[in-house]
Amino acid sequence: MKTLELRAHAKINLYLDVLGKRGDGYHDIQSVMQSLELADEISLSERSLDIEVVCSSPLPREENLAWKAAKLLRDEVGVERGVLIEITKHIPIAAGLAGGSADVAAVLVGLNLLWGLDLSHDRLLELGERIGADVPFCLKGGTCLVEGKGERVTSLASLPHVWTVVAKPDFEIPTGWAYGRLDRMGVSSLLGISEVLVALERKDLRGIGLVIANIFERVTIEEHPEIESLKKKFIEAGALGALMSGSGPSVFALFEGREGAEKAARLLEHLCSTVIVTATYPCGWDVLC
Repeated sequence: MKTLELRAHAKINLYLDVLGKRGDGYHDIQSVMQSLELADEISLSERSLDIEVVCSSPLPREENLAWKAAKLLRDEVGVERGVLIEITKHIPIAAGLAGGSADVAAVLVGLNLLWGLDLSHDRLLELGERIGADVPFCLKGGTCLVEGKGERVTSLASLPHVWTVVAKPDFEIPTGWAYGRLDRMGVSSLLGISEVLVALERKDLRGIGLVIANIFERVTIEEHPEIESLKKKFIEAGALGALMSGSGPSVFALFEGREGAEKAARLLEHLCSTVIVTATYPCGWDVLC
């Protein structure tokens, strides 16, 4: 039985703006996304015809994005193949870190190899986009400008290796709620991405820390002031910058050194049950064997 091992990496948003609602119900975004070392572990094993998912954080089969990815790929290509997908979750769920989308990307890449399909990267992007807006970025990974509803992904100058602490509060913020509140409040766009792009081009870590921004903070912090408290704690602990990722609720902070990151993590452990020390990473997925 052939088996393939992969890692599916989390992401953070160094910048996230919503430009407006589209006719198809989605929103146009403008974002700078960054992969992290933090990753789920995925094992793909060939089997006869069934698609089965075993996950350390189980969901009903039809709700599991990895299962959807495998079924979509099989249906679209028309192959009669099966797979056992085993997922060990390390990326917190419903945290604004694209854990589910990262798993989809790794499953698409892995099954393309395991089943010998030889699909192009563009074809995988097209399939991934149909499952989740963050999947195209997770397929490319690294440091990218992401536009449209998430399907337009352009590689940027890589962010230097930066220690990153991720803290997830003990509540969830549904993405649909965040977008709906943004629409109802009529929040205007940030329109500040050029500053982030210039700082990235210069590899100016301190400059990046000063200009990271997320439009969703304008609607989530009012409802969940804990997010602002976490950001302040990170800055007091010496972070270059701190920001909520995606539609939340996770808050990440950037540090120049590991020692500072680990010290900050210890200071925040009493505020959040999930505090993770990681670092930026140049890829969205890895094939291990």
